[in-house]
Amino acid sequence: VQVAVAALAMVATLPGRTQGLGLITEPLLRDLGLTRVTYAEINLWATLLGSAACISIGNLVDRFGSRWVLTALSLALGLVVLAFAQVHGFVAAAIAITLTRALGQSALSVASLSVTPQWFDGRLPRAMAVYSVLLSVGFMIAFPLVGSFVVNHGWRAAWVVVGGFLVLCMAPLTAILIRRSPEDCGLAREPAGPSRATGSEHEPESFEEPRA
Repeated sequence: VQVAVAALAMVATLPGRTQGLGLITEPLLRDLGLTRVTYAEINLWATLLGSAACISIGNLVDRFGSRWVLTALSLALGLVVLAFAQVHGFVAAAIAITLTRALGQSALSVASLSVTPQWFDGRLPRAMAVYSVLLSVGFMIAFPLVGSFVVNHGWRAAWVVVGGFLVLCMAPLTAILIRRSPEDCGLAREPAGPSRATGSEHEPESFEEPRA
């Protein structure tokens, strides 16, 4: 459950990612009357400034736990995306893109990645592999769905749907299902694998010489 919800949270970063913004770039440029160069400059600064949001997420997760950090970020990103759907000028678009970059591509991504290592030790590589497959499949489903909605209903309507999903589905889901660690659910943490527990899978056994 933790791995699946964490993977879904990563998919929910779609509106803040280059691929997600790419789905609305053409209609956005036409709607707001922006040139490609202007939009590229907005994206450059939004990406650079938005990346700063990664810095504090680790501390927030340690202090408040993945559950509430993921919930807060999902809610905040959803509200920003809903506001993004209402922009009509250069300044508003620049602020909206910067905030979606900061909350989606940066902050929510880091919070999503932190969930699985808090739950798995010896089986962490396998759990991360499952996480990677799930988020890949999720993006494969999300991109054509959102892209089709943009083509058929416009980018503003598509962003309203995406923002609504984040606020009404993603945030409640993380609040209900995500937990900080197995101990928070009354479960025992799995033992570390041999290589992590001893530093080597082939640690020589200690022995005593038989007494005469």
